[in-house]
Order: sequence, then structure tokens, then C-alpha cells
Amino acid sequence: GGAGVVGGAVGTMVGVGGGIITIPILREFTSVPQRMLSATSLVAVASTAVVSGTAFVANDKADLVRASTITLASLVFSRIGARAAHTMPERGLRAALGAAMMLSVPVPAWFPHGFFRIRLSTSMHS
Repeated sequence: GGAGVVGGAVGTMVGVGGGIITIPILREFTSVPQRMLSATSLVAVASTAVVSGTAFVANDKADLVRASTITLASLVFSRIGARAAHTMPERGLRAALGAAMMLSVPVPAWFPHGFFRIRLSTSMHS
């Protein structure tokens, strides 16, 4: 319930997978194992992505070429991630989630105009 409300609204608003929001909430307030949390979150986020993605496309706010490129790469590599999730110990999955969250936070906070864009523009003027 509540994790879906927050994950759906905030995740869609800022363009992150709701799992970044819902998994920590569910982890804190349930006894569901990490592997099941990840799978449950993916099923829920897929539904949310269809609804919110459709709204963004209908309002001409999505770059469909980039979305297609990301989708193709994600489809190929998601099988690898799923296989790893099936064999990795629970503790490893929790650590991987924590690392992904820690690595994703600094980029928009510290480089609001994009890390690579800043790097390229400063190196081009050197």
C-alpha cells in the first residue's frame, strides 16, 4: 500500500524505478526476503512504468529513440541480472542494492547538469 503510493508518485515524478523507494520501505516493515522483494518490486514497477510511460509519451515528453536504446540494452542485460539474483546470497543482494543506491545518489545531487556533459565541455575548452 504505502510503499506503492510513495514509489509510484515519487518514482514517476523524478524518473527513477520505484524499487529504489519501495524496496527499502518494504525491507524495513516486512520480513520478506530480499530476493522476493526485488522480484515483487520489478513486477510492480513494470505496471507503473507502462502507465506513467504512456502518459509521458501522450504528452510528448519522452525521447523515444533514447528510450528504445535503453530498453534494448536492458532487455539483454536483465537476464544476466536475474540469473545473478537467483544464485547470489541474500546478503549479497542487499549489498548490491545498497551499492546501487549509493552510486546513484551523487550524480544528480552533485552534478545537476550531468557529470559527463560537464566533463566534456571543460575538456573541449582545454
